[in-house]
Formats: sequence, structure tokens, C-alpha cells
Amino acid sequence: ILAYLERLAGEDKALMPQPIDLYQQALRLIGLGLNACDKSVQIIYERDLRPPEKQHPAWSNRIQAQLTTAYDVLESYAAQTNTWLIGDRLSQADITVCVAWQFTQFTSPNVISPQ
Repeated sequence: ILAYLERLAGEDKALMPQPIDLYQQALRLIGLGLNACDKSVQIIYERDLRPPEKQHPAWSNRIQAQLTTAYDVLESYAAQTNTWLIGDRLSQADITVCVAWQFTQFTSPNVISPQ
């Protein structure tokens, strides 16, 4: 959806940076955000959809550890800037990470603490 909207808006409103090093960094941040969303969904499935007698605490702990790691890495990127994650304007990485964070906070507010 974002790629489509970017095409409609034109190159001057691109959501992905053009320099290859920044493009690679954006892809990494997007991947981490998508991974965090995936882990949040896995937590929901395990907690809300699997019968209690079939829930596996070791699996839940592993998923939560992966989610925490993704957000720890994202936090380290965010700590290095006081504006956008990459460069001096909004990027697809900012949008993806923000949506991931909001999704996790909405679905599992007690899993990751907003510090």
C-alpha cells in the first residue's frame, strides 16, 4: 500500500531513501518492525486462541524474547536520532515501526513496556 501511494505522490515524496546505505538501513528497520508485528500475532494466538491445556510456556517465552529483541534493536536506532529514524524526513521505516509499536501496545500492552 505504501509503495503504491509513493508512486502516486511522485519521486519527490519517496518514502524510501535513495542512497544505498540508507535504503539498506530502511529495509532492516522495516524488517524488524514486521518481525515485531509477527511476534505480537504469535503471542495473541498462543494466549487467546490455543486452549490453556495446550499452551506451552517455553514457546511463549521464546516468542516474547524475540519480540523484546526486535524492539530493543529498534530502540537503539531511535536513540541515535531526535527526528526521523533515517535522514531528515518521514520514511517507510518510520511508518512501519510506528504501526508495529501501536499494534503491540494495542494487542499486548503488558508484554513490552513503553519507557
